[in-house]
Formats: sequence, C-alpha cells, structure tokens
Amino acid sequence: MPTTQTAGFETAAGALAKGLVRAGNGAGQPPHRGFQLHRCTDGIHGAVHRLGAVRMLGADALALQVLARLTPSATDIMLVREAVQAFPAPLPAECADTERPVWQWRDWALRNTLAGLGVETTDWEGFALPAGTAPDAPVPGMGGPWPSRAAALVRLSSLALPSLAGPVAARTAHHSLDVRRGLVRALLRRDLLSAARLARWLALTDAQADRAPALPDTADPVRAAAEVPVGSAVEHIALLAAEEPRVQLEIEVTRRLLDHGRSVGEKSAWTH
Repeated sequence: MPTTQTAGFETAAGALAKGLVRAGNGAGQPPHRGFQLHRCTDGIHGAVHRLGAVRMLGADALALQVLARLTPSATDIMLVREAVQAFPAPLPAECADTERPVWQWRDWALRNTLAGLGVETTDWEGFALPAGTAPDAPVPGMGGPWPSRAAALVRLSSLALPSLAGPVAARTAHHSLDVRRGLVRALLRRDLLSAARLARWLALTDAQADRAPALPDTADPVRAAAEVPVGSAVEHIALLAAEEPRVQLEIEVTRRLLDHGRSVGEKSAWTH
C-alpha cells in the first residue's frame, strides 16, 4: 500500500469489515440471503479504495462466506483479482526481510482460500508467490519467546481458518499457552484488535482438535491466569470494541469457530 494513503485505506478496510459483519448478520448468525462481497464495498468511495480495502483484508474478505459454505459470485472473484493486481506484493528487493514472509504467508492464505472455492489463480498477477509454492522463509517471531510468537500470530490472523491447515496453524496448536498469554497481555493493554486475533487462533486450535474450548487448569496458577475461557474473552472484546469494525469482523469469524468447537464437544459428550 502507498504509505501516503494509509489512513484512507485503513478507513476503507474498516468500512468493508463493517459491511461484511452486517451482511453476515452479526452475533454468529447465518448470513443474509444473497450475501456477496462486492455488495459490502458499496459504502466505500472510489474504486482505488474499494480495491485497497479488499487487498488489506486478504483472505478475511472471504472468511464469513467460506465458513458459511457460501460460494462467492463471479463478480466477487473478479473484485479480489483486481485488488491483487492493483496492489501487488512488493518485490523481494523492495521489501524488508521481516516483511517478506508476512506478505508471502498472507498471500498463501488468500490463494489457498480461493483454491478451496474452486478458483484457479495460476495466471493471476500480484501475489507474493507463484501458484503451487509455499513461503520460503519462517515467520519472524514464531521461534522466539511467547510475546514475539503472539505478535507474529496477530499479523497472520487471516491464516486462522479451518480450510488453511499448514505449518503456522500446526505450530500454533503446540503453543496454545503462549497464545493465551498473548491474549491476556493484549486485553490488559486494551489492544482489542490483537486480542481478537489471538482469540481467533485459540478458537481455531480448539475446533481443529475436535474439542470444546479449553477451561483453565486451576491446579497451575500461572497456567490458570493465562487460560482465559475464549468465549468469555470474545464477548468481552465485542462489548469494548463495538465501534471498531476490524475487531468486529475478527469476532464474527471467531464466534463461528467457537460454534464449531461447541458442536463437536456436545457430540462427544453424547457418545461417551
């Protein structure tokens, strides 16, 4: 994104997120009939800002449709393609070493989300990686202490979808306590967007493990302090961030992940 227009694109991304939450029907409810991505950009002035908003959200622009098993229209797919082409990933020589993996993983998430919808993107221009390739660099911070790991996952929250199984999600599942500590830290700092994104990762971990959301381990005071019940944290964040559309979009995705985890947990209870 051009740095001189960052504020404008941030505003546009917020408007798109608000439109997606509204079209998704809110509070984890089934989306409205005819829910389409392109209709959620109607409130954004200017084609450049509409495309920029879609590019900023990346795979999250399609997340609610994917989770609701809705098929985006041809118009939606063309909108995403135009966004990627209008705002291509920076070339390696133009990108800091710490930023290149972030671009690669976010574009990996978008391309694989599209592939899951049956969209062929081999000839699309603008992605950080060629089709069929995986990022060639580790995620900065993922191998460090828990604060750096949590910070890395905040930047890669668009990968937290059931359809995007990969090394980032697998590694996160093995370090859920670090993610919970990051969530607590973000709440204490009132960094609601980071808190929502970390809660989303925890909801995905529970859903992929086919279990209900974890409860605190009261035998270990340190662990108990970090293992905040995710559902309670999500609703707390939703209340505090009622006027923050990017946070609300994360909340809607997380609610759907939690619903999946609860339904799995209920089925398990009846079968034992």
